[in-house]
Order: sequence, then structure tokens, then C-alpha cells
Amino acid sequence: MRCFLAILALAIPTVDARAEDRDADVKATINRGLSFLAKDSVAFKQMKQCYECHHAPFTIWALNEGKKQGYAVDEEVLADLTSWVVGEDFLGGLIKERAPQAEIVFNEAPLLLALGIEAGNTNDRQEGLKKLLTSVVNDQGQDGSWKRVKEARPVLSSPDTLTMLALVALSAPNAPDLGNEGKVARERGLQFLETAKPDEELQPTVLRLILWRRLGRPDSEWKPLEQQLRSAQNEDGGWSQLKLAKSDAYATGQTLYALAEAGAAKDDAVIRRAQSFLEKSQREDGAWAMTSRAIMGNGKVATKFEPITHAGSAWAVMGLVRTAPAETKPASTASK
Repeated sequence: MRCFLAILALAIPTVDARAEDRDADVKATINRGLSFLAKDSVAFKQMKQCYECHHAPFTIWALNEGKKQGYAVDEEVLADLTSWVVGEDFLGGLIKERAPQAEIVFNEAPLLLALGIEAGNTNDRQEGLKKLLTSVVNDQGQDGSWKRVKEARPVLSSPDTLTMLALVALSAPNAPDLGNEGKVARERGLQFLETAKPDEELQPTVLRLILWRRLGRPDSEWKPLEQQLRSAQNEDGGWSQLKLAKSDAYATGQTLYALAEAGAAKDDAVIRRAQSFLEKSQREDGAWAMTSRAIMGNGKVATKFEPITHAGSAWAVMGLVRTAPAETKPASTASK
């Protein structure tokens, strides 16, 4: 009998062993995702002779997040991308002095690029980052919001969503000092959010939780948002952008990122279920399949899924990176 029990004990994995296996699976998923993002950006550059603005920001952001946690990232691609977006040639074309406008046309590229750069070491990027954020401030509307004339959801979404993203960028601890203009822009943006009616989508709740945590708001303001996200988890472990929609990488990655900001434990059951969903739904090439919600100028839904696939995959990677154990042996890779 004792012999049988001893054999049984050896045959059943310990809780620690199972946790280590789960962590290894998550890390493998992250590594495949990081590899896809770098290769996808390079492929777009070769095809378009330009880094697309809907690719570059998310690649920079995700690779910086991964690098901070010790994951192997393509240092060559990250350096090339970052140098390009803060270089004088690119910024000169991106941030042009515009004629007076009856209604401000928000240029979202500087905002998304700033968010990506702020996720990394900005010590030698302050000048370029300041130009990007100054452009963001200049595009603020009279009501204190940032909004697009033509939305392309989920990335270019409603005014309250874009305003929260802008405030996250302007409030980053490593953001350059924009003086009184930056302070006033933040105050006006927060005033707008006090009366803005959020969309009936997941993203506004996600971004508000991230923003409130970074601004140090009291528990009474952000705890209900955290609980709202937890309650919205689907049976498959993922989250949906819209009620009754299927779970996807964009919504699931964003929610994981927000829950990490709220201090969720690495072994939280909600976190583990979401990680499992992303592991199972990842494609062999390291990406996650996405369907576009963007409405084109002709009134039809976009049929090219490359932009949303890249953005959704980036959010999936960032959510996993933020909720998985850090890698203990940082390394870098080079694009091939």
C-alpha cells in the first residue's frame, strides 16, 4: 500500500509544477506574438516602402512592454521603428502646420506613437516625444475632447475613448514637460470626461480603469470598473468589444492590461482563464484573427483585416506580458 501511494504521489504533478507548465505556455504564446509583430511591420515596410501608422505604434508599444519584462524582442526592428518615428524627416511630414480649421481634425498618429514610445526608455527620445505630444495638445477640441470626424472602431473610436487615450499619454510619468499648455489640456480633458456618456462597449471601461489607476484616483472610483470588467468575462475566458459579440484578442488583451494596472495577481483565476483563451486562439504565425469594424468612406465595412489583426495581436501580447511572470533572462533577437 505504501509503495502504491508513493508511486501515485510521483505520478500526480504538484500545484507548483502545473503552474510552471502554465507559465511556460503563456511565455511561448508571448514570444510567438512578439515575433509576429516585428515581422509583420518589416513586411509592411517592404511592401509599402513605409511603416504604416496603424502598425508602427502598436509594434513599438508591444515590443517595449515585452522588453521591460525581460522578453526577447527584435531589438533591430524596435530601434529602427523608434528612430524613424522620432526622426526629423518623419515628424516633419506628420506634424505639419495646418491652416485654421472650423473644426479641428484630430491626427491620431502622434498620440498612438507617443503611447508606444512611452512604454519604453524615453531618455534619448524626449525631443521627438515632446513634438508628438504637442501635436496631441494642439488637436484638442473646444469642449476638451479629442475626436475623429470619421471613426474607425475600435482603434479610432468615440470622443470619450480617444480622450482617455490622450490623457494616458499626457499623464505618463516619463512624458516631457509641456508646461502650462499640457496642464490645461489635461484638466480640460478630465472635465470633459466628467460629463461624457461612455459608449456601450468594453473599451471605455478598460481605458477609464487604466487612466484612473495611473492618476491615483481613490478605490471608490476604480474598483467598480474592475468589477465590471471581471463580470463581463465570457465563458470561453475572453472578452468581447460589444455585448453579444464573440471574444477576441483586442478586447481580451486590453482587459488583461487593465486588470494588471488594477493589481490583479498572476494566479488570479480570471487572469488564467483569459490567458488560456489567448493561447488557444493564437494562429500558428503568432497573430490572432480579427474582423474589422471600421466603416470606409463608401459606407461599407473594411475588408482588409491587416490593420486590426496587427492591433489586436499587439493588445493580446501586451495583456499577456502584463499578467505573466517576467522572464528572468532578458535577451534580444534580430529580424531575419
